[in-house]
Amino acid sequence: MHDLRIEKKQQIMLPANLQVSAAGYSVSVIFAIHASNRLVSCITSTCITQSKHFDFLPNYPYSFNYAIFLKFLAINVALLFYRNFGKILDKFYFMKNTMSVKHIAIIMDGNGRWAQAKGLPRVKGHEAGAQNVRRIMKAAKSAGVKYLTLYAFSVENWNRPKLEVEALMRLLKHFLSNYEQEFHENKIRLRIMGRKSDLPSKILKEIERVEEATSSYADYTLIIALSYGGRVELVNAAKKLAERVESGELKASEIDEKSFMSELYLPDVPDPDLIIRTSGEFRVSNFLLWQCAYSEFYITPICWPDFDEAELNKAIASFDSRDRRFGGLKNIRGTVIEENK
Repeated sequence: MHDLRIEKKQQIMLPANLQVSAAGYSVSVIFAIHASNRLVSCITSTCITQSKHFDFLPNYPYSFNYAIFLKFLAINVALLFYRNFGKILDKFYFMKNTMSVKHIAIIMDGNGRWAQAKGLPRVKGHEAGAQNVRRIMKAAKSAGVKYLTLYAFSVENWNRPKLEVEALMRLLKHFLSNYEQEFHENKIRLRIMGRKSDLPSKILKEIERVEEATSSYADYTLIIALSYGGRVELVNAAKKLAERVESGELKASEIDEKSFMSELYLPDVPDPDLIIRTSGEFRVSNFLLWQCAYSEFYITPICWPDFDEAELNKAIASFDSRDRRFGGLKNIRGTVIEENK
């Protein structure tokens, strides 16, 4: 079931893509009426002044019928024009809207349930989920997203059966070795967030190598949350601040949001605009607890292996339909004018 707030909004407003199409349609009709008026005026004038020279031109008393015909013709030509140019406008406005989504984070849930529903081992679900990472990685980049964060393995996941954990680590190693070339071809930067010290040394070494090799790419960043926990991240940040206070580098009174954020795993990465959770669960599962303060949430019953580009676009369209005020009020132009909650 999708976010209930979106269900209510869709009852009173058109989807974003239909609104754009309706706007393009209206502009085309107005253009057609204006153009036809000018055309009729020219033709009528020609008919009056030139009818005595050309027998096939209508006399003025009959020109009104031709005016109606020309209006009809011009409107239809404009509508044909809209079928082509309007689609370009629609695509432009869609890209403009989706550019507002700079950072998408996804809780990739449902691999095991997907496999069980098909009578397959849970590992097969994880394999299918790993393959889907590639598809969504490309789809998000095409949609203009700058940061894509994927919740791949939590600190709590270490408590899963040993064979399942080992299979997940093998998939991670396979992902790094097989997709590195694709990172370079598409100029994708790879970053890892989480308690890296928990990871096997060989995998950690490979991660650091790929991170370094792709560090110069600035247009699009893929962030994999590995051995990650929101509470662990916050505790780690608090400890670092305490150490700075103890060493005299920082006064306790100087601690604020900015200084706290500086001690998070990736302080230079903006907070996610949109957090997607697949498989229908309504919880954050210890994911980005600090960063999700003003994130929009989108819940879909689709399991992660089946979450494709079309589903991603639905989530982005849902995001575009929402009014984000960040605790303030907005004037008619959409500018925040008050910061009171």
